Amino acid sequence: MSKRIPMGLPAVMLLSLLASCGREPAAEPAHAPEQSAGREIAQEPAGGTTRGEEGDVPVDSFVLVDVTERNSEIALAVAEGETWPLDPIDLVLWYLEFQSAPEVSISRKDGPGEAASTTTVTVIRDRLLDDSIRGIWDQLVLTRQPDGTWRIEEARRAYRCWRGFQQDAYGDLPCR
Repeated sequence: MSKRIPMGLPAVMLLSLLASCGREPAAEPAHAPEQSAGREIAQEPAGGTTRGEEGDVPVDSFVLVDVTERNSEIALAVAEGETWPLDPIDLVLWYLEFQSAPEVSISRKDGPGEAASTTTVTVIRDRLLDDSIRGIWDQLVLTRQPDGTWRIEEARRAYRCWRGFQQDAYGDLPCR
C-alpha cells in the first residue's frame, strides 16, 4: 500500500554528486495520513522545496515506499560481509539501483551528535531522457544499527513531469 504524504517541512539543500554532507536533524512528515479511495493520503499545502537548475522546486507530496524486503536484503548483505551497508550514500545508491540522469544531486543530513543514529539522504534526478517523467525525487531516512551498518526507516518518492500536471513541483502521482 502506498501512502501520499505532503511536504510541510524544509527541503534539503542540494549538493553535487557525492558532495560534502550537511549536519542537521532529519525532518519528519507533517501529518498522519487519512484514508481516501483505498490508499492513505494526507492533505497539506506545498511546503518543502528542492533546488533544481531553475531554482527552488516545491515537493508537494510523496509516496511512502515499503522497504521491508530491501531491509532484509541489507541484513543478508551484512551477514555475507558486504561493506556498502556501512555508508549511507552507498546504501542509497544500491537501493535506487542507481540510474544516471543529466542532472543528479545528492544531499545528506545527519541527526544530532558526533555519531548520529539517523541520517536523511535525498537524491534528485532531473532532466530525465523520458517523454513524461522529468525528474524523480527520492528521500531515505536511515537508522544506524549497533554494528554500525544502516537500515532504511522510511523511503519517500515524488515525480516531476515534462507536461500536464506536476511540471512546477514534485508530487506523488506518476507522470503520464
